[in-house]
Amino acid sequence: MANIIIKNYQHYNSALGKYINSRKEYEREMVKGGFVPFEKAQQMAEQARSNSRKPYNGVSDKTMKFMHDIKSTADRKGNIRISDRYVEGLKEHGVKVDCQYDKLPKAYQLKGGFNNA
Repeated sequence: MANIIIKNYQHYNSALGKYINSRKEYEREMVKGGFVPFEKAQQMAEQARSNSRKPYNGVSDKTMKFMHDIKSTADRKGNIRISDRYVEGLKEHGVKVDCQYDKLPKAYQLKGGFNNA
């Protein structure tokens, strides 16, 4: 990509939508329109790239492997059947698992089986 160097500032600037007569007017319209020079834009982009952080920063590799294993067992719709192994794994990785059956809404409580109260 070729850099466009403007030495004669008398021109029609289509980005600004007006005729520019001088460098001072060009710089004023750039600030007014919220534009930045190309060099400054490159510098801002480089700074943004260097400030980007790694996703899941602070999560151990063991925990990431556990989450990947759970995700790989999902069905086509993404549903995961929770088993005792997953619950124990969550507890091991620092997730608070406090499921109290009595606090669930009546619609979610089992109607039959061994949990009849």
